[in-house]
Amino acid sequence: MKLFEHLLLCIFFSSSFQVTAQITIKGNLNLSDSTQTHIVTTQNGDQYTGRILKYDSVALHFLHLENNLIFPTDEIELVSVNSLNDDFSVKNIPTPVSVFDSTSHGPNHNIPPFKYKIISPKGRELVGKITGIDKKSVHLTGLKNRVILYKLVDKIVHLGSLITNATQPSNELHQLKTKRGNTFMGQLIAFDGEDYVFLMENGSALRYRKKDIKSISLEPRNPATTKSKRIRPVKNFYQQQRLFLSPTALVMEENLSEFHSYIIQNSVDHGLTNNITVGAGTVTLLLLNGLTGQIKIGASPLDYLHLAAGAKGYALMDIFFEDVQTLGLFYGSVAIGSTDQFINLSAGVGKTNEGDDPVLGYSLGGSFRTDNHWRIFFEYLFFKPREYNIFEDVDNTTMGTLGLSWFNQRHQIDFGLHANSAFDSGLTAVPVIGYSLRF
Repeated sequence: MKLFEHLLLCIFFSSSFQVTAQITIKGNLNLSDSTQTHIVTTQNGDQYTGRILKYDSVALHFLHLENNLIFPTDEIELVSVNSLNDDFSVKNIPTPVSVFDSTSHGPNHNIPPFKYKIISPKGRELVGKITGIDKKSVHLTGLKNRVILYKLVDKIVHLGSLITNATQPSNELHQLKTKRGNTFMGQLIAFDGEDYVFLMENGSALRYRKKDIKSISLEPRNPATTKSKRIRPVKNFYQQQRLFLSPTALVMEENLSEFHSYIIQNSVDHGLTNNITVGAGTVTLLLLNGLTGQIKIGASPLDYLHLAAGAKGYALMDIFFEDVQTLGLFYGSVAIGSTDQFINLSAGVGKTNEGDDPVLGYSLGGSFRTDNHWRIFFEYLFFKPREYNIFEDVDNTTMGTLGLSWFNQRHQIDFGLHANSAFDSGLTAVPVIGYSLRF
């Protein structure tokens, strides 16, 4: 009997040792003591302040800001038991740098809490309010709205006041979302090129690797009581759903609308969803005018692979409305790359109401964003046969465009050279210009 009891005791202590051996605990952990504060540090450096609800050899259940988080036990580096642990106190957070001289403005001067300085690798500095950070860029508002690509960001320095020192709660907070699925509200404090430091309202700080962050956005503190308003991400605008004439496999974002003018053709496009774009417009060719309509459905099965299929219709008539001709285009597109740099291939067929043979068309093109306001684009189009041609009847038609685009948040200007074998003089290059407006 005593041998059996000894075996049970060995099994019990062995199991307890296995659980605690996997988690290093600093302090006297007592889950029944409601006055304790627990700080969990994970293997990748994340830090969370709250209460441990329970743990075993598999997982640790943790209450953090009324969120129940579950951590695999083997991902935990340290558990600290101390409500006033100096290792994670606010005083060890990088000190914000004031843009004012405290001796002249006094100790109670009020600096906007979400004001930052972004420093580029070459030492160039931009100051403004950070409204969002995604996997590609930082969105900064100030005298001008800017989108700074990550490769142009070396450091982010906080200039404003800490939310923990505010006499009244801020109406806005940064919302940090991790790739693990956790969401936190607080204030971005610093970025050193690799790690983000994020301050919570309770004074604890989180440190995340850049690769583990999904997004940071500036959100109202109480969304339910905030007046409903469509909020768009602040990013520089350049329409990617087409090059100059040829469509691409990229579609518009949901609820965005854009006006496009290419002198002889004007249209308005709208993103019904993130996968469906619709549009309508007019064609003006002096002696030949008409209406257009389009729909495009697209998806991105992989980060760098985009597929789309679409249809576009033209109804053209002369100035006396005596002769009406219709043309329908059906196409498919594939794009490889990101929205900043991609190569696109499209193929389609066109048919008129005149009973002509279908026209087969192919296009190859690409767009390459060079900085925050410029891109280079090109396209080559080939049609065979070309029975329906508003210029002249030729068997084959080739077109090409090489150009530049300048853009900001709402406006874009395209300009370049366009060559078309349908011109009477053969393949001749002519200057072209286009304008787009996002609203």
